[in-house]
Amino acid sequence: LDITEDRRRETALRNAEKRFQTAFDNASVGIVISEPDGTFIEFNKAFCQMTGYAAEELHNNTFTVILH
Repeated sequence: LDITEDRRRETALRNAEKRFQTAFDNASVGIVISEPDGTFIEFNKAFCQMTGYAAEELHNNTFTVILH
């Protein structure tokens, strides 16, 4: 069984994920990934700076809790 193509796809996916994470983490604008109910899944440092909340305060919170 030749798994060469599967390995190539896995490598390409890992590389794409690394590029996304780097862009997300280093963006100069606040970015949030959330559940449909608004619960934060992930956010970047710029979002913390923009809202004035520490990352620990944002975990498991929603937009309605922190935004007025």
